[in-house]
Amino acid sequence: MATFESDAENLDNFDGLVEEMNIEVADNIEGSSSAYVSPIWKYFEKDRRDETKAKCKICDSFHNRSGSSTSNLIKHLKAVHKIDPGCRKVTKKVNASANKTIVVKRKVDTELDRLYVMWLCHDLLPFRTGESKYFQKFIAALKPDYVIPSRTKLSQCLVPELANEIQEKLVTILEQRDVADVVLTTDAWTSKSCDNYEALTAHFICKNFVFRSATLGIAKLDNQTADGHVKLIEKLVNKHKGLMERVTTLTSDNAEVMKSTCRKLKISWFGCIPHTINLVVKNGLNISDCANILASIRAIASHFRRSAKATALLNSEQKKLKLAEHK
Repeated sequence: MATFESDAENLDNFDGLVEEMNIEVADNIEGSSSAYVSPIWKYFEKDRRDETKAKCKICDSFHNRSGSSTSNLIKHLKAVHKIDPGCRKVTKKVNASANKTIVVKRKVDTELDRLYVMWLCHDLLPFRTGESKYFQKFIAALKPDYVIPSRTKLSQCLVPELANEIQEKLVTILEQRDVADVVLTTDAWTSKSCDNYEALTAHFICKNFVFRSATLGIAKLDNQTADGHVKLIEKLVNKHKGLMERVTTLTSDNAEVMKSTCRKLKISWFGCIPHTINLVVKNGLNISDCANILASIRAIASHFRRSAKATALLNSEQKKLKLAEHK
């Protein structure tokens, strides 16, 4: 899934979606039965602890009313108490106004689905977010008739649709000839299931001298040799016509296999500076003098972490010396 990494760009996309949702929705559907109250409630009362149950006022028994249906309640009155509550079936009048309102509702719900999936993807939230009881109550308070997309709908429909939409926009941007030079960054990792993956991100300056970054894709890395990296990079880059010819540099960790990959691709290699600094610091900490000092510091810290009495004494001494309390 190709994604833009600029927060400002993402905010613009969200703002645009909000503007698109300026839709007037009819207050009520003509012919609606919302004002009708069933006479069944003369004999039953709703269970405040469980909305799916109702209590009979005559015999104090509880009965299911899933989906707000009163069929079970009517059957109980007729079979047990020989009472016909006199309920009538409510028919809804379907007319042009109702059809128009349904179309508008579907359009609003579609935009809400789109905003919901963009929020999940942007903030890296799990698909189970919508299953939270309190999140569902929050949504119900805002728009009672909105159905939160299920995990299946998210994974099989909404996320792929959003990915394709962003991919199409990215293709259009990268095909612009004002994007002259492109720099790639890549990194690989191993999943919990011991599968290797590699991600590839493109960086470029477009018109008006605006710096942009976009993830070209993430793919499974079956071959960890230089040839395997070359095959994966070319596969992701060649999704964009003419992009490979504009790639000048690849930034990666300092592994020799990545240097060999760049030689095969005939592009420049640039080592990741944070990774280089990390290696320097690690090597520096292995010097005997540094290692001895660190060992002493760890021993002191471990002593106070293991002893509540020592920690209390430390806090007392810090207060006496008017020092900031350290934990």
